[in-house]
Amino acid sequence: SYQPDPSQTSCLACPAGKYQEDLGEDTCVHCPAGYFCPERTVNPIACGNVALFCEAGATIVTAASS
Repeated sequence: SYQPDPSQTSCLACPAGKYQEDLGEDTCVHCPAGYFCPERTVNPIACGNVALFCEAGATIVTAASS
């Protein structure tokens, strides 16, 4: 989660395709290639299989094409 407005006391959930693992940050980070990040992701989730493909900023896992 993140909060861009320092006057606020609550955090916002990162949108799908982004994550934030550190407390107190004001932005979310783009999900890296090889991982996917559904909404509210704290740590990117590895695709975990060569048959799956996750481009940078992925919100879902897709099957790799040949």
